[in-house]
Amino acid sequence: MGTSQSKGVRVTKQDRAVLDLKVQRDRVRQYQRKLQQVLDREHDIARQAVREGHMERARLALRQRAYQNGLIEKTDQQLATLQELVSTIEFAQLEQSVLYGLSQGSEVLKQIHEETRLERVEQILDTAAESQHYQNEINDMLSSTLTADEQQSVEEELVRIASQAQEMPDAGTHHTTMEPTLPSAPKHDMARTSSGRERTHEVLVTEHAS
Repeated sequence: MGTSQSKGVRVTKQDRAVLDLKVQRDRVRQYQRKLQQVLDREHDIARQAVREGHMERARLALRQRAYQNGLIEKTDQQLATLQELVSTIEFAQLEQSVLYGLSQGSEVLKQIHEETRLERVEQILDTAAESQHYQNEINDMLSSTLTADEQQSVEEELVRIASQAQEMPDAGTHHTTMEPTLPSAPKHDMARTSSGRERTHEVLVTEHAS
């Protein structure tokens, strides 16, 4: 009795590229959701730093936020472009470009993954020497990474946050402790009681003298 062998489906390089692209785009979506928590926290840190008068720390938080937003957008656009290339019939001619783009996408995804760590964000508010060193490193990196438009957006956002902080001061900054108030004793009743006691004393003295 012979055994039948089923022919395996031939997976082309184009098929593999399509699959790799889907995996990368799915990971971008996943990191976008995780990174949103970091972006929200960075905005809160910027507002807190402004209220405390630490404008440079606020600026750093907003610059890092702009960098991370740009990283996601650029990666998404790059993957969309690769998706179009993979779908064309000229894939054989574009194969090297697509594969290079995929490898670059993998490296960027690693960078995005690093940016999703909340503990790194908290170092912006830390005054320890180690955190100060981290802040300086990030500032240096962002100086050569952010575009002029992104830098301008950061400054505009910083002005907006500072303006909001002046219009709506933090409740914790101007918190006053309310002392419990006791009801005031009626003065007229106390006066009548005092005068009544005096008259009673006079009567007792008169009776004793007589």
